[in-house]
Amino acid sequence: NLPIKYSKKDLVNIAIDASVDAIILEGDDSEGLVEEIARAKEKNIPVITVLSDVANSARECYVGINRYDLGQTIGKQVTKKQKSGEINVCVLMNRNEANTNQNIIYSGIGQALSKNAKESYNIYTMAIEDNGTFGAEETIRDIFLSEEGVPDVLICLDKHSTTSACQAIVDYNRVGEVEIIGCYSSSAI
Repeated sequence: NLPIKYSKKDLVNIAIDASVDAIILEGDDSEGLVEEIARAKEKNIPVITVLSDVANSARECYVGINRYDLGQTIGKQVTKKQKSGEINVCVLMNRNEANTNQNIIYSGIGQALSKNAKESYNIYTMAIEDNGTFGAEETIRDIFLSEEGVPDVLICLDKHSTTSACQAIVDYNRVGEVEIIGCYSSSAI
């Protein structure tokens, strides 16, 4: 809760200058973070990444979740939906995502849905073109305005798409028609 919003690079730099015992951070691909982690290692300050890793960095270890199990858990949530017939499930995936985490989650979802013999699931993906909120908003708008109709379940794998989906479901008057399974927590969500 600092008065100024610092980047992760700046926060790691501040921690190094303060000679902390260790640094725990949620990794990402922000500019300069790999160099700051290397600088921390030079000063014998261990860096541990959680939830998301910093690829090719000098971090001590990475603590994360099993993406396949996460997909299985999401898939099990979908199977709890009380609707008969074919259930259309759309998974929003970030096209710019460099790693394969989303694909592994998608595989877990598909596996969990295929185990449910009671219902028939039509699972498909939509690619979000941009990392920011606007790309998610445009993709979700296209989903809600498509001639094929809206999915029964919309699975969002990041904060931006979850926030945009929550807003769109209200804007397009689809509350109660579309179930959203999202990630992260915020006041907007």
